[in-house]
Order: sequence, then structure tokens, then C-alpha cells
Amino acid sequence: MEGVGNAVHAILIPSLNRPQRLRMTTEVIHANTPEPHRILWCVSDPDSKSILDELGEWYLDDSADTDHRYVTRMNKLVRHLTDEETMFFGSDDVIHHPGWLTEALKETKDHALVVVNDCHNSNGTQAVVRRDYLDRAVFDSPGDAFHGGYGHNFADNEQHFTAAK
Repeated sequence: MEGVGNAVHAILIPSLNRPQRLRMTTEVIHANTPEPHRILWCVSDPDSKSILDELGEWYLDDSADTDHRYVTRMNKLVRHLTDEETMFFGSDDVIHHPGWLTEALKETKDHALVVVNDCHNSNGTQAVVRRDYLDRAVFDSPGDAFHGGYGHNFADNEQHFTAAK
């Protein structure tokens, strides 16, 4: 996608066997994100692939991989980025309000990682990250967004606390 200054923003969304969430999530993101953006999905089930094909959305099919952890899937998606200026680590169960990315991007001028308020977790669970931060996001695995060794669902907390340091 072309945009002002060619700044394109990636929205990374792993979805694990929840095809019923894809249409609404896609529609809400496109309706509430005026910035040039592209959604990068990671899916593995046939229904999700069929829906994303119908919608004309890009996706990574990781059905051949047995590791479907959030951290693994996000790191796989990061490797498919091309020239996006920022990335948003999303999910298929968040409703994006008008101006959500506009507000978060204001903060990326001074911060490499901006945690958005999802109104469910006081620490936030999802973040907008500048591309240049990936070289230092995981000290022993430059280029990854999350440490691949996490087997729990709190890798986002670790990501946010690391960025704060």
C-alpha cells in the first residue's frame, strides 16, 4: 500500500481456530484505521484461510507447524514485514475504535514501543512498535519481537517491561 511518505503500518494478528472473528475484526480495523496499513494474519485452519481468501487479506498459513504459541506466531509474522514503519501486535478479539492508531502513533515519536489501553488489563496487552526497535527487543535474538522461549501468555508483559528499561 502506498501512503503519505510511504509510511505503512502493519497490524499483526494470529488467530487460532476462530474463523468467526475474522470478518468483523477485518472490517473494524479497516473502518477505524485511516492510516495506510496492512493486516498480516497467521492462521492454520481451513475455514480461516477460506474467509481471508474471500476478503482478499494476506495471511501466513502455519498449519504445518505444531508450535502455535502467540510468541512464535508473532515472530513468524515479523519476518514477513517489508517496509512498514510500525507494527501493532494485535489479536482477533479486540474492537478498534476510531483514531486508535492515530493516537498510538503520536507516542511513537518519543517511544519505540507504545502499549495501548485495551480497557481490560491495567498494564495493557498490545503494543505499537517502531520497526527500528526490533534489533534490540530481544537481546539474544535480534529481529524477533518476543523471546521464543516463552510458553505462557504473559510474554507481552515481558516485552513491555523490557522496553521500559
